[in-house]
Formats: sequence, structure tokens, C-alpha cells
Amino acid sequence: MGVRSLVAALLVLALAPAANAAGDAWTKTAKQAHLALARSVEAGYLTTQDEAHYLSIMRNARAVRDRVPPLRAQLLRNVLVQIAARKSPTGPRARDLYTTLQVNAEYLATHRVPADGTDVTASDGGVYRFFAGKGLQFHPLANASRLNSLVSAGDTEGAMALVEALAGRAMPEPGGAIAWEYQFDYGHVLAPWQSGMAQAVMAQALARAGETDLARRAFRAIPGRLDRDFPAGPWIRLYSDDDATVLNAQLQSAISLADYAELTHDAAAAGYADRLLETAKAMLPRFDTGHWSRYSLGEEATLHYQDYVVGLLKTLTTRTGDPAWSDAAKRFQLYETQPPALTSPTATRIVYPRPKDGIRDALVVRFWLSKMSKVALVVNGKAVNGYTLRSGWHTIDWTPDLVPGTYEARLVARSLDGNPGTTDVGSFAVERDTIAPTLASAKAGGRVFWRVKDAESACCRIRLQLSGGGKHRTIAPARTNGSARIPAGYWLVTVVARDAAGNRSEQSLGLVVGRS
Repeated sequence: MGVRSLVAALLVLALAPAANAAGDAWTKTAKQAHLALARSVEAGYLTTQDEAHYLSIMRNARAVRDRVPPLRAQLLRNVLVQIAARKSPTGPRARDLYTTLQVNAEYLATHRVPADGTDVTASDGGVYRFFAGKGLQFHPLANASRLNSLVSAGDTEGAMALVEALAGRAMPEPGGAIAWEYQFDYGHVLAPWQSGMAQAVMAQALARAGETDLARRAFRAIPGRLDRDFPAGPWIRLYSDDDATVLNAQLQSAISLADYAELTHDAAAAGYADRLLETAKAMLPRFDTGHWSRYSLGEEATLHYQDYVVGLLKTLTTRTGDPAWSDAAKRFQLYETQPPALTSPTATRIVYPRPKDGIRDALVVRFWLSKMSKVALVVNGKAVNGYTLRSGWHTIDWTPDLVPGTYEARLVARSLDGNPGTTDVGSFAVERDTIAPTLASAKAGGRVFWRVKDAESACCRIRLQLSGGGKHRTIAPARTNGSARIPAGYWLVTVVARDAAGNRSEQSLGLVVGRS
């Protein structure tokens, strides 16, 4: 056998177990998906023709998986796992799941793994968004946005093709409503989930496309299901079964539903859109930090969402003439011109970084930050530590590797909008610990007692040195503060304490009579 043939044979042997393991995992997951299809057929959700079609999609995905690089193959299996998790999918859900597998197989057969957030338009016009580790996923909000764009561009043929694709994926809901599902887990939100914002934009887009009946049914899925009640009124749920109170979702939904209501002459939807705006107006101060806007009641906005909200507020200003919206838009936009404030800084003034024993090793700087920014600690003109921080109180720790001396520190920040800010922290000293621990000791009743403290280094190793009658003994207690019984006999006792820096204190207690 030639060298090349031998190497090739060895490679086949080395890779065979991994390939077999991957094949077994796919086969096991595919079997679970097949059983789920069989249950759906038995329940009457699918026909045998549907089953055969979906099985052919799985076979094709397997063939693609076998010939593409490992990362693409893993993405295909992840999508298959997503399918197999549904125990008996209904017709629209099965179509959604298996079309997603088909789109991934077609795309990954000829394309590299795309960047996170990349949108891909399938042959039927549906929009799939790439999520790292999850593959391309059908995205209802992206589809509603695309339908709006097609209508605005006058592309009637493209809009009707997308409407047909959307209609086939719509999940029937109580009261004649329909909703579009996200079939993948997102953060702590588990699939399948829906979005009130996506439903609102979908109702708007369908109405603009002339699909009045579908638009009405899309709207019906929102009130009482994809919203939550506050004392001020209803608030749109961006994610079903999640209580995140997101400002852009509320404003966009109100705008989209007002458009839908006007196009379809739906008085109930018009009133609902008005209530959404009144709720948003009443709660708007809670989304204003005084320096930036909040994405939700518990989270500061990124620059993207800050700008998105400013645009929505300007749209509402134009539509309503209400100064509440124009004032908020101006205020939020003004925040993007202001430098981040770093106030009330405090810092450790003396640090003892050697030895690194966990006692006063680090320069600890505490400060308050006005808005989300990248913040760096600068020592003698050099950035030594940095983080992206949200507004509020923060602490930065840094253990210096510096020679003893005095150093100047300051904080430098750059906010999301690019504005710089800085504040002086003041000077701090790097010192070596040369101070011996404070030791107190005593004797009584054949016992020795001690207590030791050290403020600069880890404390302390204790030794009781005994000598008497030509003999020498050492007792090594484990505790910094305590007592020990002295062995029987007459002993001269010295208590020694040594800290982590090597500084030593000792006290002679003289004669101690140990008792048996």
C-alpha cells in the first residue's frame, strides 16, 4: 500500500466513529419526527400525501447534511431537532416546520453559514432570518415588513405570492382569529410563540395588500391574548407568555393598527389603537432615564432602538399633532448629543498588589454612569481595564502590576452615540506591605491564648515555639485567633505570627507549665 493510500485509510478509520455517531443522532431524531407525523396523520391534522412530502424533505436534508461541512451539517440537525420536538404538529405548524428545514437544506447546500440576522427570501417569497445555532427561521415580523415593502413598491405579483405563503402558515385561533408563530426558542421564551407587534404589522400589511379578511383575523388575535393590562390601559406583548414591556413594540403596534383600522373601517381596532397610544403616553415618563431612553421598563435601549423610537415618536407627532410625542422625540434626540456623565467617583487610595492574597490587592473604583457607554479605567494615561456598562452605579476592580509609587487614575467613557466623557478619580499609591501583624497573646492554666490582626495582607500563620530541658517543639494552630493546650512539662513559649507578605511579630510568654 502506498503512503497516500495508507494515510487515506487511516483517515477513514479515524473519522468513521464520528461520522457514525452523527448519522445515528440524525437517524434517531428523524425517527422521532416521523412518529410525530404519523400521530398527526392519525389525528387527522395531515394527509398521507402531506406525510410523504415531509418525509421527502427530511431525506433531502439528510443527503445535504452528508455532503456539507460540519457546521452546516450541525445547523441542519438543529432544525430537525426543532421539528422532532413537536409531538403531533397541526397542518399549518407542520408546513411551517418542514418548509423551514427545506429552506435551510436548499440554502446551506450552496452557501456558507451567513452572519447572524441575515434575511433570506425563499422561493415562495417567505422571509427567513438566520439565528446563530438555529439556522434560518421563518420570521413573522420580517415577513410583515416585506409585505409592506412590496405593496409600497407596487409589486402586486410579489405581494400576492407572499400573501399566499403567509396564509398557508397561519395558525387558527379561537374566535376566527389567525396568528403566525415563531418555531424557535428565543432567550427564555420557548417555541412556539407569537408576537403582538408582528400581528399588528401583519394586519396593517395585509390590509394594504387588499386582503381585508385575513387582516381582520390577524387583528382579532391581539386584544386579550397578545397584550397585557396596566392601570393605564393595554400594552402589546412583544413575546407571548412574556411580560417584557417594550416601548417600540407599543408605539409601532399602535401606528400599524391605526393604519389597518382606517383601511378596513374597523371601529373596534381604531379604538384599540387609541387606547394603546393613551397607555404609552401615560407610561412614557417611565421610559425616560433623564439621559437616555429605555427599551423596556427593565432595560436601557441600544442606539438602534433609541433611534427607532425617535422615528416612531416623530410619526406620531405628524399624525396626531400631540406635543407629548414631539417633546419626547426632541428630548430623546437631544440625549444623543450629550456626553456620558461619570459622577461621584471613589477609589482605593492604597493598594498592596504583592502578594496577591485577596487583601487590598486591587484598585477599586466606584462611580455612577448616566447612560450606556464603553468605560475604561486609565492609569497614568494608559487604559488598563474596560467594559460596556449600562447606566447606574458600577464598580471596576483592577489589580496593578506596578512598582511602588503614586499613580493618577481617571475614567474615560464613550456613549453609544459616540460622545466622550471623562472624570478624574485622583491618585492612588502602590505599596509593599512592611507592617508586621498586630499580635496579642497570654497564658493561663496551661494554655496559650492569642489574637492577631493585619490590615494590609492575608493573616496569618501562627506558630507556638516551645523549648525546655533541651527539647524544642512547635505547635502550628490552624486558626488566627484561638488557644492551644501546652504539653505536660515546663516550657518557654514564644508566639510567632507571620502574614502573607512575610512580616513577622512575636511575643515571649516566658514559662508555661503544661498539664497532663
